[in-house]
Amino acid sequence: MSDVVPDPWRGLRDHWLPLRWSRAVGETPSCARLLGEPVLVSRSRAHGLRVTPARAWRSSARSGERGERGERYLAEERDGVVWCSLGRPSAPPPAWPYRDWPGTSGSAELECSFVRLIENMMDASHAAFIHGGLLRGKPTRLVRYVVRDTVAGVQKINERERARGSLLYRLFGSGEDEFCHVEELVLPCWVRAEYQTTGGEVVFAVQFAFAPVTATRTRILYRVGARRAISRVGPINRVALLVLGRLVRRVIEQDRWILEAEERVLEELRGRGEAPRRAATSADIAAVWAGQRAEDLAAGRARDPAAPARRVEFELRL
Repeated sequence: MSDVVPDPWRGLRDHWLPLRWSRAVGETPSCARLLGEPVLVSRSRAHGLRVTPARAWRSSARSGERGERGERYLAEERDGVVWCSLGRPSAPPPAWPYRDWPGTSGSAELECSFVRLIENMMDASHAAFIHGGLLRGKPTRLVRYVVRDTVAGVQKINERERARGSLLYRLFGSGEDEFCHVEELVLPCWVRAEYQTTGGEVVFAVQFAFAPVTATRTRILYRVGARRAISRVGPINRVALLVLGRLVRRVIEQDRWILEAEERVLEELRGRGEAPRRAATSADIAAVWAGQRAEDLAAGRARDPAAPARRVEFELRL
């Protein structure tokens, strides 16, 4: 019998994952975790950006070594983000979408798994109830959903969404009766949410980048961007962008509540030897597909290129 413990992150090690916003990295090493691995992050004029295994840093401190020698992980800065890979990525770090739009950014860590968080972000049914008044109005209208597999992940589009009861609409509606809301999982670590007018203009976008901290904790870096100026008065526009940032932080906190409650239920089911139902209604399909794709990638299971493309349409009261 082998004593080797399987690596739960083997499929993610050769990808770039978000570690910190660049503004949070200085000369003094700061601690972080990535894929369960403790690392130290620092930047200096002499040696640039460094992400070092904590064990290697402790070893070099004992021996008095500094500088270029010693073990380190691949790390690069792009669009204000420190990206790190614990393996050998085949491409440079990804560009942050809509980086040139006025906006605000932040980060958080949630006590839930990487896969569960992605499922939550792609879930179609909870937003009108959990985030009512912020992202959605009252769930009174049938909205048409299209969910499909893509090469990169899973895409979910809802059409005929009337959001007049939401803060988001009051900021960006400008007389529009409806929004088209597009959410997309782009593997390995992105979920993008875009709000488009009926004319197809993307007026508001939130981009989330995720990284597993441990098996039960996940890091989020997010950026909120607005294409249109919310106000022609500069100070008012800056305040409105700060409000958008607070809106997204509030949404993340609401998701934290529901995810922690779900984790308690899942733990009870596991304790009884029961498996939860992953799809109860059509509204769960986007979350289930996204969770399956993220789970397969993390485990190193390659997607079958011959697998048939999946596409589902349904209506949901939103």
